[in-house]
Amino acid sequence: MSHWFDRLCQGASKAQPETLARRNFLIGAFSGTAVALLDSPPVAHAQFGLQTGRQPGRPPIGPPILGDAPQPPRFLPTSTCKRTMTGSTVRQSVQVVSNGVTYRRAIAYDTVTKSLQDTLSIDRNGQTFLNVTATSLPGGSSTAAIDYGPLVTGARTVRVTSVDGKAFRGTVDGRAVLSTVNAKQIPTTEFLDHRPAPVLSAPAGMRSTVNALAKQVRGRLSTCVTVPANPILHGPTHLTNRKAGALDSSDPGIGWYQPGGTFDAPGCTDCWNNCGDFALQHSGLEDWETYLSPLAIAAAIASYDLILLGCWGVCQAPGGGCDPVPCGSPFVSCGKGDNCFRGDLCCPASMVVCNNVCCGPDIKDCGSDGTCACPNGAVSCGAMCCPPGQICCGDTCVPVGGCNNGCPAPLVSCNGQCCAPFATCCNGQCCGHACVNNSCCPQAQACGGACCARDQVCSNGSCFSCTPMQIRFGLHPCQSNGPNGVPIGVCCGASSPTCCGGVCCGTGQNFCIPSNGTLICSANSPIH
Repeated sequence: MSHWFDRLCQGASKAQPETLARRNFLIGAFSGTAVALLDSPPVAHAQFGLQTGRQPGRPPIGPPILGDAPQPPRFLPTSTCKRTMTGSTVRQSVQVVSNGVTYRRAIAYDTVTKSLQDTLSIDRNGQTFLNVTATSLPGGSSTAAIDYGPLVTGARTVRVTSVDGKAFRGTVDGRAVLSTVNAKQIPTTEFLDHRPAPVLSAPAGMRSTVNALAKQVRGRLSTCVTVPANPILHGPTHLTNRKAGALDSSDPGIGWYQPGGTFDAPGCTDCWNNCGDFALQHSGLEDWETYLSPLAIAAAIASYDLILLGCWGVCQAPGGGCDPVPCGSPFVSCGKGDNCFRGDLCCPASMVVCNNVCCGPDIKDCGSDGTCACPNGAVSCGAMCCPPGQICCGDTCVPVGGCNNGCPAPLVSCNGQCCAPFATCCNGQCCGHACVNNSCCPQAQACGGACCARDQVCSNGSCFSCTPMQIRFGLHPCQSNGPNGVPIGVCCGASSPTCCGGVCCGTGQNFCIPSNGTLICSANSPIH
């Protein structure tokens, strides 16, 4: 003899013969048919975020997904469904009210553990009709806690567990209950104490109101509004006359952004909503009889959650609506069509990537050296892009005519290198002194074609030094200009250290001053 659960399933199968949800949601929940529905075309559409009248564009990217502990869903006091993300948990919730009846639904999905917590609450004028909290994991493992309030007679507390999403066992007001599974037949449910099943009832008017609100919730969840996350880090957006990334190999360039979880991307939003709509169509949560059947409501919630888990997994697969361009850790992505470079940053599709540098706007290709080219045909010059009217001289932009054989003036070109201003090029090397016989010589030691030693002076074009005997008596070479202006060297001692006009000045004459076109020794300073 059949019992209330069998009759409920049979009645539900006849109520809407054209609707797969109402015909098969219990079979699906208990036998795995609901999970098999994930292979259908609507889920393939969900993968790419497709929805009638909308096409996903390049998403604004949210913050990178980070793991955190699952948190209970939070109801938002609004009839508009909102979806938010905190850490690794995506939350969406909606609340609708009619005829004093409040219908709340909240779902929290952890992208790291792939677990889902689903909460359903219905009350009228502050009195509880039904509270359901269910948790599901990939593979079908799920639990459901159902509590009926004072508006319902016949049952109070239901606890149900499934290890595979196909068979459920639990208790109804402490009475053990077990479902038997047969994929080809309506499942049966048995109270293990073999006493009659309870008959649940609710006040008149609840049926039509709850059914209407359930349909409203379905509509809200299928068009849930995603609340953008906190802004993420972006690189500089404007070009300067210095090419992007040219000076520092760690510089990622211009216009880049950090990859994010993309949960708030248009394609991802469409994917979430398509999955929720698809799951609701195949769960039976719009049937009044479901709410007054403890095992039916558990099966409906489990069916919805398992479909949602599988479909959301497709959304987050590489190339899907929520992971269009994988970049970094799992479920961290660049926007659709953009480029992941360096393995951790994104460059918009409108910009070119050269040597792991995002080149910024107006750069359409890479230069011959592999670095970012210059915009608008500007002259490329090392790390610089020369402004109009300038040319490239070495690695420096200079005015036209300001280049000395590849060296910007006043630098001196010498054997392929640029010497300091006013330096000389000596035997192919930069020299800051005089160049004598192809060798660099300090200016004070240059003497005609010779470079004098440190203890010598230049005298009449030859290097001059004191004799060893003069040096023994404390004399040292001293140079001064003779009457004709030619340098003359003499040996002066400690008592007459000043040389002047080719002679050593006497004691007390420490100054050499010009007089009538010649130099004379003087005791007086020429500066007064």
